[in-house]
Amino acid sequence: MVNVAEEVKNPQRSMKRGMLTALGIASVIYILVAVGALSVLPSNQLAESSAPLAAVFEAATGSSIPIITIIGVVAITNGILIQIITGSRILYGLGREKWIPKKFAQVSPRTHTPTTATTTVLLLIAIASTLLPLGTLAQITSFILLIVFTMVHISALKLIKTKELSHLRRSIPILGIITNLVVIGLQIASWLNVL
Repeated sequence: MVNVAEEVKNPQRSMKRGMLTALGIASVIYILVAVGALSVLPSNQLAESSAPLAAVFEAATGSSIPIITIIGVVAITNGILIQIITGSRILYGLGREKWIPKKFAQVSPRTHTPTTATTTVLLLIAIASTLLPLGTLAQITSFILLIVFTMVHISALKLIKTKELSHLRRSIPILGIITNLVVIGLQIASWLNVL
């Protein structure tokens, strides 16, 4: 959401509402799915399943129609669209600040979106999804997002120091940096089979 804040009318009001609404809806959905799954199958059976939601659907309906697969495909497509938007807006911002070639900051006169940045991210995702297994691709994407979030927290600390974010407590980005670094460390350790 933050990556498209510049494209939102009245972002001070709309972004807060949008974030809190999305977080609230997602939390309710996750809780309802967890309660529903546990009411159909015991937790040990869910833990042993390689596809727990498919097992819940099959146990609840007696049907093995691949509805969960269809939902999964829709969710993956949504995730890809979010990655394209996020990645293109990051490249756009870097191009606008002249940290990478200015071509990435070009915007379409018709759609007012960063076309070069969007096309670049789309091509990178297409190549990566063709060459890498889905699990590996998801891990790499999560890892990159954690690094981006860590850099955002570091930037917030700098903006607090220069008084541009004087209303924000230093403890919030510091906690974010520590949390992200712990998760990054755990992910690297799992990749190295240290744990």
